[in-house]
Amino acid sequence: MCYGIGVRDGWEPLLRKLCEDIMALPDLSPEVRFDQIKEKLGRLTVYTNNTDKRANELCVAALKASQSVCEICGTTYDVGLTDTAWKKTLCVDCHFSGRRYRRSWEEDD
Repeated sequence: MCYGIGVRDGWEPLLRKLCEDIMALPDLSPEVRFDQIKEKLGRLTVYTNNTDKRANELCVAALKASQSVCEICGTTYDVGLTDTAWKKTLCVDCHFSGRRYRRSWEEDD
């Protein structure tokens, strides 16, 4: 992967499911390579080398699912898009705790 994975831990289950679903596709050619995985405008965005319609549909489904999952803690309870210039999909607890400003390599309190 050229750019790595640029999302927080809350979306890890979505990525894991996406990978499992893509690997389960029969007769997938060529193999899917993820070029970039990132958060863009508060949504999980996945770029691949593959033009297979089924794989692309799974990536779009993951993007849509990410809109209701907190990108920090992974909860689906009380999640929304922040009303700031830098859009994030967060639950109320993560939004008001300030965790949205920490990088993935920093530890939470």
